[in-house]
Amino acid sequence: MVSSVVRDRMRQMLEDRLADEVKLVLFSQKELPIYIPGRECPQCPAARKVLEELVGLSPKLQLEFHDAYSEVDLARERGVERIPTIEIQGRNKGKMRLLGAPAGHELSALLDAIADASSGSTGIHEDTRRWLGELSSPLHIRVFSTPTCPYCPQMARLAWQLAVESPQVTAEVVDATAFPDLAQRYMVYGVPKTIINDQLSLEGAVAEADLVAQLRALLTPPPEGHEESSGQE
Repeated sequence: MVSSVVRDRMRQMLEDRLADEVKLVLFSQKELPIYIPGRECPQCPAARKVLEELVGLSPKLQLEFHDAYSEVDLARERGVERIPTIEIQGRNKGKMRLLGAPAGHELSALLDAIADASSGSTGIHEDTRRWLGELSSPLHIRVFSTPTCPYCPQMARLAWQLAVESPQVTAEVVDATAFPDLAQRYMVYGVPKTIINDQLSLEGAVAEADLVAQLRALLTPPPEGHEESSGQE
């Protein structure tokens, strides 16, 4: 996965920053004895290997594996539609996921997300935290990234931080190179690209205040009487 020097740094980071235990839940597939068309998942072995190495660096990390094909009902219940999908389960209130095998900058963002989920608190602004506490509508944030994108971790962590703070938030970071069909569907021509509730699209890295302003505008209903009259009495 990484060099011994980087591994030692990661071990020290986890030792310094993990407060409580965090479970990493991997929805993937078991190794197949024969080739089965339609069951290809080239990133599944890599995802499992990375997570196994990661949990070996700290006693506060656990790994739980689920075969998405033999545990279809569980995958459906958890909203898992593609593999590999990694869930981060700690003291976070909302859902935190990574679709793909973490590598490069995505692995760095994942480590920060694990630390945030471990403590159950983040460094977001108090105004943002207050707004999240009042949030009553579901918020789905999907951040497209790539392992080589140096700006993607900022958006990935911000989305995951919102999920740490609010049970209304589902934050997914998607490796655009692993899921080209999703990248094509959402017209991802550059990363980071953030899709919110399948309604709002944001290009590039966005500051917390700007993102929250966009979210407020999206979720705030228009005032009564704002809609145009149909002309009927």
